[in-house]
Amino acid sequence: MPSGEKFDGPSDLRKIILGRKDDFTRHFIHKVLGFALGRSLLDRDEGTIERMLNEVKANNYSSQHLITSVVLSTPFRNRQMVEHKPAKKAKKH
Repeated sequence: MPSGEKFDGPSDLRKIILGRKDDFTRHFIHKVLGFALGRSLLDRDEGTIERMLNEVKANNYSSQHLITSVVLSTPFRNRQMVEHKPAKKAKKH
């Protein structure tokens, strides 16, 4: 692991992750929210991530609650859709 911790198999890895449950959950929320928004997260998103982490923790780390938190989050509800227009084809002469 980047922290220097060593593990031997899935059981040991599980113990490490459970020992750092909030760190793992925060990172997972970061990835899920970024995917849902279709963009990299910014410093201004940290408040949203913190609120989502607190909500998920309060609901026993429920993945269903995580998805609900993403959908109800301000960045997700207020995202701007960018319309992609197809490139114009050059006329043949």
